[in-house]
Amino acid sequence: MHSPILALALLGTLTVPAQHREHILYLIGDAGNAGGSQPVLDLLGQVSAADSAKARTLLFLGDNIYESGLHATDHPLWVKDTANIGPQLRAMREFNGACRMVPGNHDWARGAVDGLQAVRREEGYVEAAAGADVFVPDGGCPGPVLMPLGSDAVLILLDTQWW
Repeated sequence: MHSPILALALLGTLTVPAQHREHILYLIGDAGNAGGSQPVLDLLGQVSAADSAKARTLLFLGDNIYESGLHATDHPLWVKDTANIGPQLRAMREFNGACRMVPGNHDWARGAVDGLQAVRREEGYVEAAAGADVFVPDGGCPGPVLMPLGSDAVLILLDTQWW
């Protein structure tokens, strides 16, 4: 379970001296196991509510749904899949800033034949719940997608599954 590592990474942000920052980027990976991600997402809410940034971005780095991506709605695992991504979607709706989500190898059904369809289903599901253009790159394409972060930085988002 990766939750303790993520929690420690977020706790590390608490030790940074309070300053007025132009933009803060919150990175969370491997949150697709619903049982393991909730404490980290609760901590994210606390930390981001207390930061003094002019702007903030939350980025989920992939493996948003375990074990093998979002199944079709008539599949027996669809309910489990949506439960796994539910805490992330709630965090995105509650986050005071921009949100993005990129797919990981589990979202791609770990490279199985249905991987591209799983990513496209996930994109539709995520964007219906959290807003358009949240899931990037679009349509299972590799990208890149450029996202400005303030006046001095650009985040380059890409999906490396293709490589």
